[in-house]
Amino acid sequence: DSTLRVLSKEVIQLESKRQSLIDVNKTGEGVKEGALKFIEEAGEANFEVLGNIIECEPQYAKALEVLFENSFDALIAKELGTDNLSQWYANNTDKSFDFIIPSETVDLCGPETAERLTLKGLSGVTSIEDILKVNNLDFSAKLKAFFNGFYVAENLTAELALKISNDIRFRGLVALDGSILLTKSLNGISLSARSEDDQGLGVVQRNNLINDLTEECETKRAKLDELELFVANLDSEVETLKVDF
Repeated sequence: DSTLRVLSKEVIQLESKRQSLIDVNKTGEGVKEGALKFIEEAGEANFEVLGNIIECEPQYAKALEVLFENSFDALIAKELGTDNLSQWYANNTDKSFDFIIPSETVDLCGPETAERLTLKGLSGVTSIEDILKVNNLDFSAKLKAFFNGFYVAENLTAELALKISNDIRFRGLVALDGSILLTKSLNGISLSARSEDDQGLGVVQRNNLINDLTEECETKRAKLDELELFVANLDSEVETLKVDF
């Protein structure tokens, strides 16, 4: 009975923690609040908040948060039809939102980009496309081009970042720990530094944690169900023995 009580308590705690994280993802301020409000009020299955459908391996979570911190609160759509969003905003001009429309004609970066970055002294260069998981398959194809051209490097420093040649074609480069970010645009190159104090638990880390808690909860729930069945059968056997004696 004590084992059953302990396991039952663990399942309840895991489910509570998991639900709390899910609830956090469903709340927001500013542009995220407007995006979530639109999805809720319009009942729009064609849209999602970008950050809520992104996962990755835990060691890359901080890098991903820094690289796309200005995009994760934005709306993304499966299809190009945006009439519902336009109509909703016409009646909700007090709300803010961002909406990303990924280009489908962008020139994609190939494996040679990672190779050229490695030749510049970077190690562990990994394409974001290789580590990122879109947990809603309906959006995967739409986001393929959006995440192309972004890379993580294990040893990226400000000094190395400033030596990266302008003729190497990439869109963004970030240190594994999220401390250094290098982005390119038509206007030039931007270098940003982030201290550990500026890196809290972001949406990708929450998504990863929700996924881990879900798996752990399902495993413990299965063990709990098995144990409850065993105890019920044992109680039944005891009652039968009482009758026999």
